[in-house]
Amino acid sequence: MAKGNIEDHVSALIVASPGRMRDGLRALLRNVPRIGAILQADDSSSSLEMIVKEQPALVLLDSKLADDDIQNVLQQIKIESPQTRCIVLADNSEQQWLAKTAGADSVLLTGYSTEILFATIEGVLSWPRNIFSSDPNPNKPALEIRNEKLDGNVDELATSNF
Repeated sequence: MAKGNIEDHVSALIVASPGRMRDGLRALLRNVPRIGAILQADDSSSSLEMIVKEQPALVLLDSKLADDDIQNVLQQIKIESPQTRCIVLADNSEQQWLAKTAGADSVLLTGYSTEILFATIEGVLSWPRNIFSSDPNPNKPALEIRNEKLDGNVDELATSNF
């Protein structure tokens, strides 16, 4: 895939355990035209050191790594690098709620498609926070992606504040 000018490239940091998930995220990020450097961290403490040093535009955070401390990790990221966009990959609604309240720019629940992840990455990199929202409430997402099931129930797959 053709990449733009070097000046248009931003860096991304994947915070996840080594393995298939991190490898898959890295492969996906390679196909995002705006992403240049792809950094990796195995835990939240090394990720914070990288964020201070590298100031990445995007952080993909696996909530399993910061399960007990997701709020503190996100708050530290926003303190150290307020312009960094954070997408949290959550396994359950409790992790989703914790990530949202701690300032995640977007949260994806397990079961999201590659297309949803790609669109979410493009979205958080492309728009200022809450550009679509006329609601002054910062806790209300600017975008919600929902999956309506045949039985009428709805699963919330992703929310984003861009």
